[in-house]
Amino acid sequence: MTILFQAILENAELQRLVMSACELGSLQLLRCSRQCKDAGASFAGLRKRDQIKLKECKANFFVYSVAGDCVDPQGFFEDDNCLERYDIERNLWETMSPLPHQGQVAAIAHLQKHIYVMGLCRRLRFTDHFGIGFRDSFLNWFGRYDVEKDVWEELGLLPSLLGGDRLFAPKAAVALQDSIYVASQFYILKYTPSSGEWRVLRDCRNLARSSTWGPAFKMLSLGGCLYIFYFQPGQPCERFKPHTGRFEQLPPLPCQRSRAAACRDGKVRAVGTRIVILTTGPEDWNPGGLGSCWSFDTHGGGGWVEGPQATIPRRLAEVAALQGSLYVLKGMYREDVDEEEFEVTDAERLTFRGGQSVWEPVPGTNFGGGGGIAVVEDLCSMISIGGVDGEDEDAPAYSAVELLRVVPHRRDQHGTWQRGTPVPTPRRLAKLVVVRFPCDVEASARLDM
Repeated sequence: MTILFQAILENAELQRLVMSACELGSLQLLRCSRQCKDAGASFAGLRKRDQIKLKECKANFFVYSVAGDCVDPQGFFEDDNCLERYDIERNLWETMSPLPHQGQVAAIAHLQKHIYVMGLCRRLRFTDHFGIGFRDSFLNWFGRYDVEKDVWEELGLLPSLLGGDRLFAPKAAVALQDSIYVASQFYILKYTPSSGEWRVLRDCRNLARSSTWGPAFKMLSLGGCLYIFYFQPGQPCERFKPHTGRFEQLPPLPCQRSRAAACRDGKVRAVGTRIVILTTGPEDWNPGGLGSCWSFDTHGGGGWVEGPQATIPRRLAEVAALQGSLYVLKGMYREDVDEEEFEVTDAERLTFRGGQSVWEPVPGTNFGGGGGIAVVEDLCSMISIGGVDGEDEDAPAYSAVELLRVVPHRRDQHGTWQRGTPVPTPRRLAKLVVVRFPCDVEASARLDM
């Protein structure tokens, strides 16, 4: 059973008691979304006067693995429309209703009780006089999945700005408040499910032409706001506040033109109140290797701060944020351009202490591959699924599942990876989505005063 709290525990005594219970394992604090109405009253006093009651509410967490491709009987990778979900508490996989179409999901977002899928990238196989060949294509399809009813609903076609071809397909999607923000190479569009309306939020074509080849920006959500990071040197980043509909300028990324591609191909994650960009390395012989990192504290009001370089400059790594730290897992590494790459099993995490950022080693996964990482912040857990990275088509697909659970606010405990139930349908390039049931539970207990 999991207990959540709908009150944020700002009272010092109340917070101390709850955190002590968490560390003892008798209670698991998962989410706080509202301030305590009487921060000055003591927990004992409220309890004695019967003015505070904690009501339990069960919540289950599932990881959905959506589409991707798998190996057919002839040994070729084939697009798949499989949908499976993993019950974390029961360590059990379930097969759900498949997607109406096959392919690799271009962009995905979870909002309330629906999972939205925006476009499918497909790899079509054909045969001619040269033998068997493949060509890439993009299926302009927009649909959503009801996690409670296990039913897919077709929503028609994507707007022309998103549904042209694979090159200009949606790159990412973010669910924020009651809307979904979808980014392509040149545009950011806002979709409102209640009205079915699409509108252009940002047009970045001028920035894309003046920057390196590829997307001109990246985006993520943090603290109820949408953050947009432009790779054009000197171009201010932006913060969009949905409740006011206004943009606010932020300091530009501290990268020269020669490093714009490094930022573009890097990883952007929200780590606590900070936004961290882990760039690719500057070495020509290892163009995909992870290199330096930059962080921006959204509550600090300062600029971008350069952090230490990752100790292992790998590429195709899995990067995830959990409990205020940035984890770097898996990936490929080679000493020299002429040497063969090998799979990295070591892992490390970036932590922030007293205004300084420090890399430290942590337990690595037992199985490699690019099957994806799902983070369940509420359970202080990370789920790793083994799989084949997108560049190694000769390697078999893994089905291994591993779980890492860390103790909140205990930096000296890294946690250990535990083996979970294998995926029923081994796939690569699947999209992972974490969903909490019941979907309308914002938090699990109430504060009656």
